[in-house]
Amino acid sequence: MNHPQRFQILLALIACLSVGEPGIAEDKPAKESSRGSDWKWQEAPLACFDADLDKAEILRVTNLKKDGTGSLRAALEAEVEGPRLIVFEVGGVIDLEGRGLRIQSDHTWIAGQTGPEPGITVIRGGIREEASHVVLQHLRVRPGDGGDLPDEGWEPDGLTTLGSVHDVLVEHCSMTWSIDENLSASSYGAPDGQGARRITFRRNIIAEGLDEATHEKGGHSKGTLVHDATHEVAIVGNLYAGNVERNPVFKLDTSGVVVNCVMACNGQRAIHASVPEADYPGKPARL
Repeated sequence: MNHPQRFQILLALIACLSVGEPGIAEDKPAKESSRGSDWKWQEAPLACFDADLDKAEILRVTNLKKDGTGSLRAALEAEVEGPRLIVFEVGGVIDLEGRGLRIQSDHTWIAGQTGPEPGITVIRGGIREEASHVVLQHLRVRPGDGGDLPDEGWEPDGLTTLGSVHDVLVEHCSMTWSIDENLSASSYGAPDGQGARRITFRRNIIAEGLDEATHEKGGHSKGTLVHDATHEVAIVGNLYAGNVERNPVFKLDTSGVVVNCVMACNGQRAIHASVPEADYPGKPARL
């Protein structure tokens, strides 16, 4: 590792360790906070799950198939009134074979820690998080280069939020070997002014985004991207390792905090901001 890289990591660690970790706010409603230049990290509410799990319908994953009865996909797609709690009676690898998972129902709690050894690993596909009040715990997501799948168009994230979702917590997961970002917060597809908010990534491993793989842009090893007018993002206590850049990156018109994270072996950048002229032509920017 050269001296500029060491200095960059040192600055990132100082920035992360100079403030304490925000208190956990899962047991009380999250408050609204201001945005823009007046927004302060102390006001950032962590994502909260406002449903009573005692009243949740328990859906059991009983096999490692990519779909069908007893699969994780079936548990996510089942018609349920009220909250759902997904637990695992099996452990091992779920090969999605190129067809990613979608979380589309509000009040979904995925408890990967319930699976027996060796835990739950999802490969050859990512997760699209399109619902609010969602908790995702103890999963390993490894999209990879697709293996024998066609290279063209194979650019999955490990996990990304989409639309006007809010109160999403991803914790104790590992997201690695993605073609696009390993773990991202996006509002893609949301109406203007209704971007995603209160997204919390906590105590995850976000590592080894694949560089020269199948992305149309070529080298594309990325950690986390916060973009598309997504606000109140809390990135707390994560390990970023072996990603070339975006560890994480915030684009214009976003807000969030990065607290008590470790960035190691990044190729070019640790924490940075991105204001591409092509995205915001002729508009002033404040960082």
